Amino acid sequence: MTAVIFTESYNFQVPDSVFTSESLHELVFELAYEAISPRSVNLPRLKMLTFKCIEIKDGVMEKLLSGLPSLEEMVLHDCILDSGCISSNTLKHLVPDGCHNETTYPPEILISIPSLASLEMNIRDMGILKFKRLESLVKAHIHFEEFSDEEPLFLTALSNVTSLELVLSISAQMDMKALERKITGFPDFHNLKTLKIGGWCMIHDFNLVARFLLRAPNLKNLTLLHREVCQYEVL
Repeated sequence: MTAVIFTESYNFQVPDSVFTSESLHELVFELAYEAISPRSVNLPRLKMLTFKCIEIKDGVMEKLLSGLPSLEEMVLHDCILDSGCISSNTLKHLVPDGCHNETTYPPEILISIPSLASLEMNIRDMGILKFKRLESLVKAHIHFEEFSDEEPLFLTALSNVTSLELVLSISAQMDMKALERKITGFPDFHNLKTLKIGGWCMIHDFNLVARFLLRAPNLKNLTLLHREVCQYEVL
C-alpha cells in the first residue's frame, strides 16, 4: 500500500496514525516546509520514503529510521535538515536533493549507512559532509553547488565505488582546489570503472581529473563535462 500526503497549507498537522501502519510499503510527504514530529514510528514494512519541502528537526530523523526496519530507499527533496545524522542498517538507495541545514554553522551532516549501495546528492549548502561506514557503496552521483573544504575525507569514503559522477560548480571547484592542498594522499579507486566528472572549465584546470586517472587503474569509461567560462566569471 502507498500513502501520499500533499498540502500547501501552513500549520498542517500530520496525523500520528500515518506513522503507525502494518501494511504501508511506500510513503510520500510534500508539505510547505512544515516540521514533522511524530510521537512514535512503527512502519515495519515500509520500503520507500519520500520527503519534499519538509523540515526535519533534530532527533526526528533518528526516530524515523529506528521505526523503519525494512526501509530500502529514501528521497529527501528540498528539505530543511536540522538533524545532523542519517544512519541506517537497511537503506540501499539515498537521494538528498537540494537539502540544507539552518541550525548550526558550519552545519555538519553525517551519513553512516553500511548497507548503502547507491548515493545521489545534489548539494547546495548542506555544510560539512562526513561519510562513515559506506563499505557497500558501488554507485555515487555527487553534484556540488557549494563545497566546504573543512572535511577532506569524503573522497576516501567513496573510494570503493565502481561508478562515480562528480559535478562541481565554478565556486565548488575552487573550493575543491583548496581541499586538494589539504589531502596528504589522494585515495586509490581500484574498483572504479566509470567516471563522469566536470562542471568547470577544464582548459584552466585539469588537475583533479589527472589525479583520478592516476589513481583509478581499472577505469574503462570516462566522460568529461567541460564548461565554458563566462566573461563575468574570469578574474
